[in-house]
Amino acid sequence: DVGQTQGKTITKERINPYVLSTQGKTIVKSGDGTTTTLDSQQKKNIETEDKIRTLANSSATIFWSDGSVTRLGEKTNISVLELKNGVNDSTQVDFSISEGKSWSNLGRTMDPDSYFKQRYGNNEKVAAVRGTIFEINLSEPIENFESLNNEQRLLWLKQVYGIDEITDTVYLENMTI
Repeated sequence: DVGQTQGKTITKERINPYVLSTQGKTIVKSGDGTTTTLDSQQKKNIETEDKIRTLANSSATIFWSDGSVTRLGEKTNISVLELKNGVNDSTQVDFSISEGKSWSNLGRTMDPDSYFKQRYGNNEKVAAVRGTIFEINLSEPIENFESLNNEQRLLWLKQVYGIDEITDTVYLENMTI
């Protein structure tokens, strides 16, 4: 991508997408099963099928190949569903957030084959409009916790608090948040 600014030619080079741990620790689980823990200010290239998780009191920033940026708050989980660089300037980004908070600043593009999709709500909802900034916050407390059945409570606890060790739902009967 080449542009003119005050008589100078500016070339926008495509980068390999990567995640930068900006505070605390960020865990990247690659599609091949390899897990990498990033400390603050460490970065790692990302690919399709990677899963990225920020821990408590942590944050990270993803730099996508088209110049778009996504910031992840603490205790955020995302999965990269699709990440492609096509011919010319086309870029396809598709990822889902299952918990936590993200803020995205999407770059503009004129390429009709480009897209940026951020899914949430069991991947049924999609948010993205090129050239905009938006936030998705899934870290707010759930309303009507008492109305959920034990399986729903268990799933919510696992997603929000990262508690994978819970297997017995009997004690959830009288639990409130």
